[in-house]
Amino acid sequence: MKSVSVTRLLGGIAVAALLTLSVGARAHETGHDDDHHDGHQGAQVAQGGLTATSTLLLETSVHGDGVPITYPKGTPFVTVRITEVPPGVIIPKHRHQIPLIVYMLEGDLTLHIDNGTVRVAKQGEAFIEAWNWHYGQNATDKTVRLLAVYPGEVGTPLSIRPPAEPTPVSQTPAQQQTPAQTPAPQTPAQ
Repeated sequence: MKSVSVTRLLGGIAVAALLTLSVGARAHETGHDDDHHDGHQGAQVAQGGLTATSTLLLETSVHGDGVPITYPKGTPFVTVRITEVPPGVIIPKHRHQIPLIVYMLEGDLTLHIDNGTVRVAKQGEAFIEAWNWHYGQNATDKTVRLLAVYPGEVGTPLSIRPPAEPTPVSQTPAQQQTPAQTPAPQTPAQ
């Protein structure tokens, strides 16, 4: 992307999502002193006593697990979608080669990161997903709805799955080894 700062990009996406979807958020009111608009004051339109306001949802330069955000070098391609996760559903383990900006529209989603971190993303929260392998789980009885924004590049997948792990092969009793011949147990790769 052309020298666009992370905070400016995220601020623009957050404001667009907020105004477009008319969604309330549990966030910090910023007023109009923000400096992410090329010196222009925050958007104010006075018409009939009404004023547009801007609510800061997220400013960061790192993914959810602290890995610095880097932008692709190729042709920019942005994907915006709404994802729904029904109760009890687990989103399989994956990771993103591009930043994924998430705004929780409805419900709570439990995120499990391979470094052992587990956190619950709640309705009204904005965050950048982890860079490392992770999976999501709707452990509630309500459908989760989230807005997902992927500032990527042409040809780069939105997410990738880990290589398949080997499946243990069951043996018949005649094929089983005696205890002296049994190799040490192996822990499956995470």
